Amino acid sequence: MHNIEEKHAKKHATLEAEGLGHSKGTEVCKAMCEAARIAVLDNEEFRDAALSEAGFEEAFKCEEQLQKLARTLNLKQPGEVLVSPLQRTLQTASAMFPNHPKVRVCELLRERQTGRPCDDCSQSMAQDPSFAKMDWFGLMKCSEADMAAKTGAVGEDVAMLRRRTGQLAAVLRGSSAETICIITHKGYLRELERGPLGRPDATEFTNCEVRVYDVELPIDGTMVASLQYCQGETPPEPKPHCCNLEPKTRCSLTVDEVNQPGAIGNVAEGFSTETPTPNEKAKRPPRTEKKALRTNLYQFVDSLGSSSAMPEKEIVACF
Repeated sequence: MHNIEEKHAKKHATLEAEGLGHSKGTEVCKAMCEAARIAVLDNEEFRDAALSEAGFEEAFKCEEQLQKLARTLNLKQPGEVLVSPLQRTLQTASAMFPNHPKVRVCELLRERQTGRPCDDCSQSMAQDPSFAKMDWFGLMKCSEADMAAKTGAVGEDVAMLRRRTGQLAAVLRGSSAETICIITHKGYLRELERGPLGRPDATEFTNCEVRVYDVELPIDGTMVASLQYCQGETPPEPKPHCCNLEPKTRCSLTVDEVNQPGAIGNVAEGFSTETPTPNEKAKRPPRTEKKALRTNLYQFVDSLGSSSAMPEKEIVACF
């Protein structure tokens, strides 16, 4: 609702500025529009703002789009739905997944804490009958933002929000579901995509837009993501990396090739090798050297194996 009122306020401010002789685009007009916009965001009437009627309609259409995408991309239905605790996202989740058995409210997904009423969570949402079936236990607290609040700082800056989005990896790793739907906010998704998901040029989400990512979770706590679907974009070709290689491919390197410059890079990029010819065998190093090289190869393959047990998740992000 506050987004709608923002547009009305800016339109009214523009007309007022023009009436005073300041055309659209002038500095005076821009300043009047910005002041009108801030006044709406600071209005207590829009504390933890609700969805508009049009917002509900978009959420219902989004559910239909998600079902079509699931068939097109051969996705499993979300085993878990993670949702921000703000009213507008809770209402979106209720519209999209009215009977889902595992909708979890996750404070980590809330919008950037601006200190303004529209981005503040209402404590009464947990008692609202509309959201009674959701799991409200074990919310992940935003420690950095909480610390800022205790020290008197107002909310989060963009850098703090981006660091918070990086904590999503821990939430995904703790879930047993292979396909997860997250319902959150434009600001959060912008920093998630441009930071942890590795798409620095990602466009901002539009209302109730759906994007799909394939995500792997390395043991270092990061996320390795590849875009599967984004409206109006062609997903880039996935970059090969050692974690996707089959053990057979990893182990197909011969000792001679390990001894060649760049051979380790070939393993990491997924190139396999053929059985050496008799002439090639004659060029092999002495037996003692072969043993050392073979040992190094095994150690290298073992190191790959330790990182290969990365959980894979499908993330469906909705704004």
